[in-house]
Amino acid sequence: LIGSLDEDGYLRRDLNSIVNDLAFTQNLDTNADELLLVLQVIQTFDPPGVGARNLQECLLLQLQRKSSSKPVNRAIEIIKNYMDEFSKKHFEKIARLMNIPDEYLKEAMNEILKLNLQKQNLFNILCPILS
Repeated sequence: LIGSLDEDGYLRRDLNSIVNDLAFTQNLDTNADELLLVLQVIQTFDPPGVGARNLQECLLLQLQRKSSSKPVNRAIEIIKNYMDEFSKKHFEKIARLMNIPDEYLKEAMNEILKLNLQKQNLFNILCPILS
C-alpha cells in the first residue's frame, strides 16, 4: 500500500483497484476493508497527512494531530463541514453558517494556514520501510 502513495504522499488510487493489483501481482488475497485498516495505520506515520486520499483528508489528518483547542476544533469543523466554501474562500459565509464572530474564524484559519501543504518527498522518508 505504501508503494501506491504518490510523491506528495497521497493515495490517489481506489482501494478496490489496489486489492485487484495485489491479487494479480503479489498473489495476495485481501479486501478493501483490510486495506482501509492498513491505510489508517499509514496515516499515523510522519509527516502528518501522509496517506490522505484528497486535500480535505490531508488537512483533517494534520489538524487531528494538533493539541485540542477551540481554534483547532473550529478548523476541523471548517474542513470537515465547509470544505467547498473554504476552497472558494467564502469566509463570511462560513462564519455565518457556524454562527461565530470574524475573530474566531481568523483564529481557525490561522491554524489551517500552519498546515503543511507543500510537496514532500516521502519516498526518501519511507525508503527504510519499503526495503
